[in-house]
Amino acid sequence: MIDETRIERALREGPPFRTHYVPGSLMTGQAALRPEPLWASLVLVVVAVMLALVVGGEVLIGSGVIKVPVLTQSSATPSATPVATLNSNDPSTWIATGIMVTPRSGGHTVTLLTDGTVLVAGGAAGGTYPGLASLASAELIDPATLSWTSTGSMTQARAGHTATLLRDGRVLVAGGGDPNGNGRKFDTAELYDPATGRWTATGDMTESRNGHTATLLPDGKVLVTGGSGGGLSHKSAELYDPATGKWTATGDLIQGRSSHTATLLRDGTVLAAGGVFGDDAGSCCGPLSSAELFDPHTESWTATGSMIELRGGSTATLLLDGRVLVAGEINGGVVPTSELYDPAAGSWSPTPNMVEPRTNLTATLLLDGRVFVAGGTIHVSPYVFTGLASAEVYDPASGSWIRTRSMHAIRGEGQVAVRLADGRVLVVGGLARMEGRDRPVVLSDPGAEVFDPNGGG
Repeated sequence: MIDETRIERALREGPPFRTHYVPGSLMTGQAALRPEPLWASLVLVVVAVMLALVVGGEVLIGSGVIKVPVLTQSSATPSATPVATLNSNDPSTWIATGIMVTPRSGGHTVTLLTDGTVLVAGGAAGGTYPGLASLASAELIDPATLSWTSTGSMTQARAGHTATLLRDGRVLVAGGGDPNGNGRKFDTAELYDPATGRWTATGDMTESRNGHTATLLPDGKVLVTGGSGGGLSHKSAELYDPATGKWTATGDLIQGRSSHTATLLRDGTVLAAGGVFGDDAGSCCGPLSSAELFDPHTESWTATGSMIELRGGSTATLLLDGRVLVAGEINGGVVPTSELYDPAAGSWSPTPNMVEPRTNLTATLLLDGRVFVAGGTIHVSPYVFTGLASAEVYDPASGSWIRTRSMHAIRGEGQVAVRLADGRVLVVGGLARMEGRDRPVVLSDPGAEVFDPNGGG
């Protein structure tokens, strides 16, 4: 069975709580194999009905195709054994930043500005779940001093929004919602001007969205896709024109999806992959393996190869050679697999396993072409998780994952990472622990830290 309570909660709240099946909610093992003799035939009938819904290992749900959840942790066969020990020659270091003006548990955005400073906006404060308060505040960090200063507050408190650096240096923030459990999602958008430190409202989106993506296109417009606004995950997509401050609808996705990834490829198309198809009412929900491509010239979507695994809360990173690395959660489970998309072939292939299984991770492309992954969680139950401080890197040249220095803080989920202009990686916010429903969440401490892959050398 699927834990619909967990799914409903995740769809309503959005980040920092990702949407996925609960590990262990699928019935397996001896208990699932011993029906009582008097109703064994009834069980067989139910199984037969279920099989009648399945075609080629897939189930039709709503407007999309969702693969049947697998009972094993991973169907991908790793091509090599991961390296589990820290390289003694690893020069990397971590350094804590100054104290943040407002510590943030998740749902905030982190944007590298054109002057090299970093803007952190919105998100959720600490507190007790449910009831986390969304924030309107924003602050800046100076990478040279690692100190924080307040800047203007947004016109609306929000978490789970997107933030996109526009060509003129302004930042577009769109959508999101309120993480305190009331289910509100926003269609509003606003602009941050680094020259004045102020926010101003801009045109509203055509739909309310949380769990959506925003991608800056080569022509300077911003493509927003999917998400949830109350009801089924959106198939709709829209474009923001900075010149007019207006949104216009564009071609619909083939598959409605939320908490998916969107990656601008070298040829200017956008790859949307995975995510969750669901209903806010909890009546149906499931992670996706499907992927599709948006062509800005025709404003239409076409299907491309499906991922090997169902991924409802993974990361996607464009490599220097044009391929896309996807890593993280599979079918709600916390497993170490990752895979690569080849745009030339339109297909996916497995990579070796990560050193550690993790979900709710961050993934950042380093200047040397490696992918840096940090933090994440291993879930103990729907509302309890074990957070990770560990980190590792993926080397496309060797196709292997290698452990690197661990963070100072456990960052189980809600953290956001961005690469600084000098190649270091700033990781901001997150939860060290969430002990259960109606219990206080414990914020990561320090609130932010910086990873230097070269140790300052």
